Amino acid sequence: MSTWNWAARMIAVPLSTAVAGSVVFLAPSLHAGNVPLDDALRVLPLFAIIGAVIGLIVGCPLVCLIDGMFERWRLRYLIFGAVGAVLGWLLMEGAFASGSWDAIWSSRTFWMTWAPRRILVFSIIGLMSGLLYMGLVSLIDHAIPRERW
Repeated sequence: MSTWNWAARMIAVPLSTAVAGSVVFLAPSLHAGNVPLDDALRVLPLFAIIGAVIGLIVGCPLVCLIDGMFERWRLRYLIFGAVGAVLGWLLMEGAFASGSWDAIWSSRTFWMTWAPRRILVFSIIGLMSGLLYMGLVSLIDHAIPRERW
């Protein structure tokens, strides 16, 4: 893979996670009419930054790993997008919770009541992010040749 193609792909990861996270978190509020459009546009950069940071921390290493190991899988970005989003959520939950071992990792209440809904939401974010990334990779491969001459 050429250096420019790889760099463009690494830029596409946080871009796709930022867009997917923003859409998933803002769309229900806008649809229900709970948040005016002006307020949603003010909060949008916050959701985009959080999504981009999670994409950098979890998504970029995961993309490098799966591009090397699962190169022949056509839907690898969708599958591992969902896995990466759930891992990113668990990383954020565990990193900022006080007493995280007792509150999260060994808590039956967390895994039985909180986790199922959040796993579903973050899997949707990951699937959307993977789908966006697949489209961006297609555009990148068309614009910047993957192989060096």
